[in-house]
Amino acid sequence: MKIFISHSTKDRDIVARLSSFLESLSDNIEVFCSSDSGAIPTGNDFIQTITTELETCDAFLPLISDHYFKSKFCMIELGFAYSKLHELDSKERPKYIYPFCIPPLGSNALQGTPLGNIETAQIDDANGFRSILENNQDFQSGRNKRIHSFVEGIRALLLARKDFFAEANVDVFCSENVDFKDKYDFVSFSRMESETTFNFNLDPYETGGARPNFISLVYSFIDQIDFAQVLSLNENSSIEFEIQSFTNSLSKIDVEFKFSDNNRILKTFHFPVHYGRNKFSVALAEMRSNALKQISEICFVIHPGDTVENEGMIKINNLRTSLE
Repeated sequence: MKIFISHSTKDRDIVARLSSFLESLSDNIEVFCSSDSGAIPTGNDFIQTITTELETCDAFLPLISDHYFKSKFCMIELGFAYSKLHELDSKERPKYIYPFCIPPLGSNALQGTPLGNIETAQIDDANGFRSILENNQDFQSGRNKRIHSFVEGIRALLLARKDFFAEANVDVFCSENVDFKDKYDFVSFSRMESETTFNFNLDPYETGGARPNFISLVYSFIDQIDFAQVLSLNENSSIEFEIQSFTNSLSKIDVEFKFSDNNRILKTFHFPVHYGRNKFSVALAEMRSNALKQISEICFVIHPGDTVENEGMIKINNLRTSLE
């Protein structure tokens, strides 16, 4: 059985896992996806190879994502498959198109299109996966033993890809050991896409008196993040970020990872900060515990002893997970 996986090149990481999974189900299954190394031999006509594979495949698996709908090649492949589907229907051939959706798209992603009546499963839904494959004999061998582990791996991969930092709530805090009219006199922030600018002033009223014990910028997650899934996908996975110091007024910053509804500290990392751009990485393996399944906050904390001057400005950007 020859399977053609239609996909955007931006989803090649998921496609690689899907391809390996399908080929593990039976020796009779052969998968073609253009992003595989060597799938299209050097010197071969790319379009002609794709066309030949589309014409000769027994099953067409479109991997539907936001990227998929933006790809002209994917739309052409989907149209080709739709045309072939009608030819196969007239000959009473078996099921031919097996659409899978990548979250955040749901199983209704094809509604409103000519393929809207075809059963569609989400790539991270084990039950949907079983349902969409159950009627094909080539998919039976070892199917139930492998689907669960495949789906768990996909969920971890999706979590690692997800820009949940963009969805996080951001706010600033100041310790209450000093009198202040407004906490934003001591610390404030502005946010633009993946960048958060963090301003601090430890003596805004110029009294020369007590300074706050700490000020912090906090990324909080209403739905706690399961970083343990990311770690299970790759032991070398990490959280990466950059801190750009504009004023050379900061020498060090603490990064706290908190967990549970009570926002308990799991681990604190100390990083030196220099003028200009600073790149940092936190290995998830250093926080290995059950608490890693319920990360609620990531806090960037400055103490008075970490500063060179009372006032300063830094920018935190490119906060993301990495599987490298």
